[in-house]
Amino acid sequence: VAYFEDLLWKQLVAAIGKVVTPAHFAEYMQFHYRKIFRQAYEPRAFCYAVRRPAHYPEGTLAIEAEAPGGGMPEPIHTL
Repeated sequence: VAYFEDLLWKQLVAAIGKVVTPAHFAEYMQFHYRKIFRQAYEPRAFCYAVRRPAHYPEGTLAIEAEAPGGGMPEPIHTL
């Protein structure tokens, strides 16, 4: 089984031309979300202001993903 997995892995890498990481796949999906969904329905960043009624925001709530290469973390996109 390991031989066949290795064979398929090598064929996939050869077909794509590089090893695809989760960061590559997320970038690919972000690009295609703009084509698949209408603007009103496309996934938005999970980042919300925390506030009391009639007051300025007291903070933010965000779920962030680590950026590849140690850059600034960015909010994940949700439907």
